[in-house]
Amino acid sequence: METCQLDLQGIQLQVCDCPGENTACPRDDSTSAIILGKRHQFCTPVELNICEEGDVASEVFQNFRQEFFCVCPEHTRPRSAVRRHDQTTVQYTCETVSYNPTACPAEGLCAVREHGQTADGQLTSTFRTLCDCPERAVCRMMEESVIVKGRQEEHGYCVE
Repeated sequence: METCQLDLQGIQLQVCDCPGENTACPRDDSTSAIILGKRHQFCTPVELNICEEGDVASEVFQNFRQEFFCVCPEHTRPRSAVRRHDQTTVQYTCETVSYNPTACPAEGLCAVREHGQTADGQLTSTFRTLCDCPERAVCRMMEESVIVKGRQEEHGYCVE
């Protein structure tokens, strides 16, 4: 099921038109789902099944489109982001994560995104949440990146 509207840090972005006469993305609760704390809008009423560990939960396309196949169960997160061969699509699979829901310090490191390459040349990207930001703060990825053991890393920090 493909999202028709994304909430990008408070900005509503319609990423595709819905079929029919009125192509606007509907704004009612029956066509939305809260997934990992973010509201996603769909063209039609949404019912997503629970994924099994290892299932592909969603794909994100280069033009911000996102398609959901299922929702990761509570003990897992859509963690491993693997780029497909076409380099424009990232697949997120459900994996058990060692996540300790402790509070991050104010303005502290809250997430790490690592980019690398497999032996056969496939690009990989993994996102890890380290802790929960304090109330009224969000974990924001910073523009700059660092190279660690041959991999590119981006860091997220709690900001209000």
